[in-house]
Amino acid sequence: MKTYLFLILNFIFVGVFAQEKKLSTAEIEEFKTFVEEEIENIQTIDTEFKQEKHLSFLTSKIESKGKMFVNKQGFLKWEYLTPEKYSIIFKENYIFINDNGKKSEVNSNQEIFKELSDLISGSVSGKLLNNPKFDISYFQKEEFTLVKLKPIQKSLQKYIKQVELYFPENDASVDKVKLIEASKDYTIINFIHKKINVEIDSHIFDY
Repeated sequence: MKTYLFLILNFIFVGVFAQEKKLSTAEIEEFKTFVEEEIENIQTIDTEFKQEKHLSFLTSKIESKGKMFVNKQGFLKWEYLTPEKYSIIFKENYIFINDNGKKSEVNSNQEIFKELSDLISGSVSGKLLNNPKFDISYFQKEEFTLVKLKPIQKSLQKYIKQVELYFPENDASVDKVKLIEASKDYTIINFIHKKINVEIDSHIFDY
């Protein structure tokens, strides 16, 4: 199971170092209300991404590119296209992994896999903001509203130290996500060419 968790955690997440200004209670409530109202209208997401993986034992970052899809049923596909082909599909209590043609599947009924699935889809759509499993704080950072989430449950703390979501102005879906692992290695993901509520072919989620 640890192998699958490592593979799943290998993809999510953004680090810039500009000054952060903590939001007031009123500003937080206004932002949360906006996101909650907007995400009710988000049915599907089709987006490209650029990922940077920063590991403490490497001097250079590991870069990759791919696509992500979320459909109306809540199925999620994370697909790397370069430098290697690799995909993960979260679908109906299962996680399907295709490692350059080598396929495997995991039953996601286990609590940790459910939490990871919710974390991934919620990070992109903004649905994590009311998740009681995280200690959440809000900041203004450059042109973004920055939301920092620290897991409360020990099951997630073993793998994740903090998740950072970067919301552009007037957008309930994130542009950037940063995942800081318990080891302090981190992954940065920038979402580009986002398309919201477009028709997604059901075959994309075939395994």
